[in-house]
Amino acid sequence: MSQTTKAGAIFAVVFGAIFCAFGFLPILIAISGRTNTPLSVRVLMVTFSLVFIGAGVSVAIAGVLSYRRANALRAIRAANLGSPWLWRDDWASGRAASDLTHGIVALWVAAIFANAVAWSVTSIVWPQLLSHREPKVYFILIFPAISLVILVAAIRATIRRQRFGKGYFEFATLDFEPGHAVRGNIHARLYTSIPHGIDLRLRCIHRVVTSSGKNTTTNDVTLWEDERNVPAEALINGPAESLIPVEFNLPDSAYDTHSDNPFNQVFWQLRVSADVPGVDYADEFTIPVFRRQLKPSDATLDAPASSAATTPSRQKEETVVPEPASPTVRVSQTAAGTQFYFPAFAYPGSAFAILLFAAVWTGIVYFLIHQHAPLIFPIVFGFFDLILIYAVLYSFTGTARIAVEGRDLIWQKKLLGIGNTRRASADAISGLHPVSNGTMGGSPLFALRLTTSDGKSQMIAGGIHSSQEARWVAQQVERLLAMRPDTEVQFLDAYGAPPQRNVAVIRPSITFPRWLRLLVPLIAAAIFAYRFYLFFRH
Repeated sequence: MSQTTKAGAIFAVVFGAIFCAFGFLPILIAISGRTNTPLSVRVLMVTFSLVFIGAGVSVAIAGVLSYRRANALRAIRAANLGSPWLWRDDWASGRAASDLTHGIVALWVAAIFANAVAWSVTSIVWPQLLSHREPKVYFILIFPAISLVILVAAIRATIRRQRFGKGYFEFATLDFEPGHAVRGNIHARLYTSIPHGIDLRLRCIHRVVTSSGKNTTTNDVTLWEDERNVPAEALINGPAESLIPVEFNLPDSAYDTHSDNPFNQVFWQLRVSADVPGVDYADEFTIPVFRRQLKPSDATLDAPASSAATTPSRQKEETVVPEPASPTVRVSQTAAGTQFYFPAFAYPGSAFAILLFAAVWTGIVYFLIHQHAPLIFPIVFGFFDLILIYAVLYSFTGTARIAVEGRDLIWQKKLLGIGNTRRASADAISGLHPVSNGTMGGSPLFALRLTTSDGKSQMIAGGIHSSQEARWVAQQVERLLAMRPDTEVQFLDAYGAPPQRNVAVIRPSITFPRWLRLLVPLIAAAIFAYRFYLFFRH
């Protein structure tokens, strides 16, 4: 581990030096005065160079600091082998620092870099394309628009930090253990009106980082989740800050925190948010959850790792699920029974985010078609564009209706006002389960899955942002049908068994469908054939 960390630090320093070297070259050309380059272009070259030099220095410094932190962490771990909750300074002091603090710095670095590059390139390319009346001139505006979005996010994050202070979560105990309660207080400055209370969400996340060539992808799978709403009256207001009480009950089967491998780790995240006038309050904390004594049965896996990729882990829940404080589902009584209606456009923020992303993606597809790119690229990008268009239509017009009429369950899903109505008797239904159904903006989405007696299943409602709401609706429907309430949330982890202490986990091999394995070489062959044709044509 020491050699790997040292090699990473050396690589960061070398990579940063290369960036600095590339940054110095344009600035030397700009100030030499030996070229006929206009003054405005020279200024842009100097700006571009400073950005590259700053990025190179930042990478080198980050590599050195990372190496020092790794050495300090190894010393702490060696001194506290049996007490992993002491491996972080804030945990050892009985608190969890805000995870968003470093995010603000990263946002400002990204905003400065993105705006410097985007506006520099746009100011040079824009006049040339505009003079030739090139259609791609409007496509260029996408990059400064994205840089402005990053800048606005950095400004909002800074305002939030200045307004609510540097928050932290103070533990009631030194650490938290499965089968026990998570208790403590969140410290923040909340001297404002909070009409809907404080929303708390505790999640156990299995994070897997995969790489393919130069690209890396971070995949988060929720293994357990619970939510609470703290009314404004429950806050403890002091002269300098407010205390938000936190209490969650962890199941006995909860996973331990495991962060030995940054590419395959398990951690517990506490997220707090509140709708307040102006910039909303939001913060995140990573808390320690460890078993103090491992049982002998914990050292082995009950099921082989190959089956872990298809076996959902189940979140044990209490029998009675309280009604959500701000549900999106509309419950009404009709002459025939009870109806649960999931309206369209229930989450405006997510809907507009999908719309913006789809608009940018559609612009890319238009650019590929207009520039006569190889046919395979418009086809592939256009296929994903159709998926995004469907997501936009579903976000703005998709509805779902679940009705219980006597011993019958009726459900209907509509898109653009079009949909079919289906019916099933309670005797033909084996269960109605809330299940995880992807993520949106880092938060999990949930759906209601109906399973019939013959083993078939289908989603009768989806796009629910709250596990409590999904569990509550499932509980109400099953009680109305005189069925045994089962509000366990099913989470599907496609990356195998999560890593745990003293447990040897074998990562399962992921097998792809035959058609997908054939599609990739066919696409590569098509691109090669097209380039071969262009070579001999010209």
